[in-house]
Amino acid sequence: MQENSGVAMFEVDEKVLDNIKRSFTIPSKPELLIDLQNQLKLAEPDINLISDIISKDVGIAAGVLRVVNSAAFGLPRSVTDIKQAAMFLGFGGVHSVVIALVLKQSMSKHTCCISLDSFWDKACNVANVAMFIAKHFKDRIAPEDVYTAALFQDCGIPAMALKFQDYFKILKVADKTVKYTLAELEERKYKTNHAVVGYFISSTWQLPRPICQQVLRHHDRTFLSNLDHSNDQLIYAVIKLAENAFSHHHNGEDTPDWSYCQESVLEVLEFDDDELKDIVEDIEELLV
Repeated sequence: MQENSGVAMFEVDEKVLDNIKRSFTIPSKPELLIDLQNQLKLAEPDINLISDIISKDVGIAAGVLRVVNSAAFGLPRSVTDIKQAAMFLGFGGVHSVVIALVLKQSMSKHTCCISLDSFWDKACNVANVAMFIAKHFKDRIAPEDVYTAALFQDCGIPAMALKFQDYFKILKVADKTVKYTLAELEERKYKTNHAVVGYFISSTWQLPRPICQQVLRHHDRTFLSNLDHSNDQLIYAVIKLAENAFSHHHNGEDTPDWSYCQESVLEVLEFDDDELKDIVEDIEELLV
């Protein structure tokens, strides 16, 4: 297998996106999300109308409350209605959470060669851990945006699993392979990868551009090669730590990417050994 050139593998143009649109089962944007985004585009969005839009779907409304009341947020008291949740999250935050929940709901309606329940359980756990870590940097990044980026970053995997019935074999190989990323293995076999497919989904569903870029480049091991301590690099580092912490909790081992990015991740996060130990202990309690 030939080495890929880092960023080049994750470059997209209209030809690439048109091919994905034709070739993959991509869920269309639900009416609830269209209504919510139309309201949020207004100069002065109405929080009561936003609450009513979300409340029309019992499953999404319950999901929003579950996210807001999760241990990752650490609220002193429970939030009991959607208006309260929207006020706490803010307009950008409630959009991020709802769009993630709607995607999960839309893609879980399909059957494919992997367990979507297991996939989303893992994605939600990593997203919760990432949001928890991001609270240490809330003066720079919005924890709920980190949650969305973490939840969406692998959203191309269900689409790959729907199209390719042998896709589960690639996932098994990637779990045991350190030298090559899942995206590189996918490119070799399918001439595309889940990061590019996920970018198409997230951009089509109108996620903020920085989140779309995180989805596109989350397997790019060159992302932290030239540290500039930007917020984009901070979000990437937070999610990499979250992934590795979850992997240790669930599998007792590092993620395949960790050996390539560990030093840079810890430099970006500026955690000393004691701080890192405390964070990991807190994460273990979060995942119990």
